[in-house]
Amino acid sequence: MADEKSPRTRHGEPLKGPKQGRKKTGKPVIRASEIGAYTYCRRAWWLRRVGGFEPEGRHQLFEKGQQAHTRHGRTFRRSQRQRRVAFLLLAFGLLLVGLAVLNFLTTIT
Repeated sequence: MADEKSPRTRHGEPLKGPKQGRKKTGKPVIRASEIGAYTYCRRAWWLRRVGGFEPEGRHQLFEKGQQAHTRHGRTFRRSQRQRRVAFLLLAFGLLLVGLAVLNFLTTIT
């Protein structure tokens, strides 16, 4: 348990030291999301990783991201259904054209 005098974040949580994100071997673990965060803003990555600071509104951003992924999933499924219907309509149209050509050829002879 953290000492009451230990440094804290602005939300009152104890600061996470540089051991955060380490395996039992003591070697740091760098995740792909951390690489993305680092390339976007090195200082923000350092503050989060070493200083233990988290941006305000992080949970709202997470929820917005989940909603965006849900909307994207619905849009993707809808487009897949529309694609199947389009292929069925194309096949039906080709069948009708084939029947019309066959009917035309039988009436000529």
